[in-house]
Amino acid sequence: STITFSVDGPIMQKRIPMRDRLSLGVFGLSDQSGGGILKENYLALSMAYKKGLDYNGDIAITAGFQMTYGSFAFNRSAATLEDQLDVGGFVLPSNDIATMGTENRKVADMQAGIMYTGLFSNDIYVYAGASVYHLMEPSVGFGNNSYPLNRRYNLHGGGYLPMGANTTFHFSTQYQQQYEYKEWMYGGAFSYFIASGDDSYEVYAGLWMRNGDSYVPYVGLEWNGWRAGFTYDLAYGNNKINTPYSRSAEFSLRSEEHTSELQSRQYLVCRLLLEK
Repeated sequence: STITFSVDGPIMQKRIPMRDRLSLGVFGLSDQSGGGILKENYLALSMAYKKGLDYNGDIAITAGFQMTYGSFAFNRSAATLEDQLDVGGFVLPSNDIATMGTENRKVADMQAGIMYTGLFSNDIYVYAGASVYHLMEPSVGFGNNSYPLNRRYNLHGGGYLPMGANTTFHFSTQYQQQYEYKEWMYGGAFSYFIASGDDSYEVYAGLWMRNGDSYVPYVGLEWNGWRAGFTYDLAYGNNKINTPYSRSAEFSLRSEEHTSELQSRQYLVCRLLLEK
């Protein structure tokens, strides 16, 4: 069973320039596995500052960091390990290395990142960022069977640009690496804008790829600043597993400030073209 909570938002809005933003966040997680044999708890505090580089803050650089504190607990008395079993049933207590040494471990960690965003007058929006996770590389595990949690590096970028009065191309990419594992995802989608009275709609269709072994088609619908989307992850090639569990579906619902601004501008352009 897993319980999570999170909250974040801007603070001191009246004390910093309108084009800047200072935000704080709190994240918590509590997880129990195997009927309480393994318990994990995390609490994270984050802070980010967005510095506007122009009058309206449409071009900005944002830097943030997060401090994390976690604890692990292993309940030996509730665990039944492999060397306790034989054909006659349970035997004497286990000699497994998981039962040796400390049963509890506390860890501290830190993450940091930076991102550039730019919304330009010709309705072109771009962003690029980098982040590093597990800066302190804490040790996890129990007893003598512990290992460092390697740093994870993340690079990401994307944006959108108009392809006409009603069509926009959206694109994004993300690269992650942790120790020997590497993952690269890239793709894009086209959207078509429709104005109907006082309402506005935008239809999306596109495709992303991950590591050259998965296709992720995407369809979406945006109305009045809200966007609902659906993706379906399809594995292919040598990494494909012949099981229904090799495929996954995802629904999303989101709202973005920049999306609403672009939509308002497109709506105005569309109305002007219709009036002409």
